[in-house]
Amino acid sequence: MIKLHLVGTGTPTPSKHSFGTCHILQIDDQYLMFDCGPAAMHKIAQMGLDPTNFSHLFMTHHHFDHNADLPCFLLVRWDQMGRDQKDLKIYGPSPTAWIVDRLIGADGAYKDDIHSRISNASSLYLYERRGGKLPRPRPQYEVNEIAPGDRIEGNGWSISTGEVHHFPAELNSISYRVNTPQGDIALTGDTGMIPPVADLIKGADVWVAHCRGPSDIDGEIIGPLVAGTTEIGIAARDAGIKKLVLSHQAGYFDEPANYERGMAAIRENFGGEIVYGKDLMTLELF
Repeated sequence: MIKLHLVGTGTPTPSKHSFGTCHILQIDDQYLMFDCGPAAMHKIAQMGLDPTNFSHLFMTHHHFDHNADLPCFLLVRWDQMGRDQKDLKIYGPSPTAWIVDRLIGADGAYKDDIHSRISNASSLYLYERRGGKLPRPRPQYEVNEIAPGDRIEGNGWSISTGEVHHFPAELNSISYRVNTPQGDIALTGDTGMIPPVADLIKGADVWVAHCRGPSDIDGEIIGPLVAGTTEIGIAARDAGIKKLVLSHQAGYFDEPANYERGMAAIRENFGGEIVYGKDLMTLELF
């Protein structure tokens, strides 16, 4: 069983149904988290998911709409664990390791928070009540900085990584393709449509595509950095995608006229299933 939990499907601008980006791929009893945008932890709680079960976090890049809730996730996951302190494996492009260390490392921004929870008697009492055993350990994590072309092996799944085009002079960004016996899922993050993206998604069963909205809105300026509906439809058709999941929509995509026009532009080129993603949505993929 593989499910996709669309925790956050928005952009840096809050809208009524979305804000920031966070997707969780559930493969049987494993939870792989992709990005950790604003309010991700609150929405995860609303969806009935438990962050202590998440074993892997994959970052596409470090715009705030993709990482603003990272400290909250790291601290909530650690704080809520009792006896079973499971390591967290974090993957992402540089400077992922620097960011994590600056947040919860020995001299990080939350060092006083962590110190109080491993030292104060009241906090330790609550920790023991959850099944924890003293002395209470600090947060445990393993950070791996990766680049396009790297491969990650998991339990019954593997991930291949690819190049994207998103603020290339200012940010390091990466895309992911999760390969499983049931099917393949591509999560490309923010990007314009370039040949490496087409290569990564080719033949995938599901593509989680960041699509800002109709291509003719701000297309010349933003289009090379975050694809619009026309480019997404053509790329999905050429790649042989079966299910296209739209995420990271700008607020203007919600407007009825823009929604109808944008979806028509995709369907003009792509005949497969289309899901217009919204926050708190869960899809059963396989």
